[in-house]
Amino acid sequence: ISGERPLRKTFEDYHKRWLKNCEFNFSDEFLAETREVFDMVGQRIEREEQVLFPKLVEIGMFQETRI
Repeated sequence: ISGERPLRKTFEDYHKRWLKNCEFNFSDEFLAETREVFDMVGQRIEREEQVLFPKLVEIGMFQETRI
């Protein structure tokens, strides 16, 4: 959760720069920045799988409710 703001800010900046006007200019700079954003998202997903989800399981967040 602590990494959400930098990721969100990075994506907002990326969106404003490359996606807002939908020019689809696939320059080397665009591709490099796109890879950086994908890497950040991938790292975030890995961190959630390795840290967040196990913690949620540990505290019982995913237990089924039985009536």
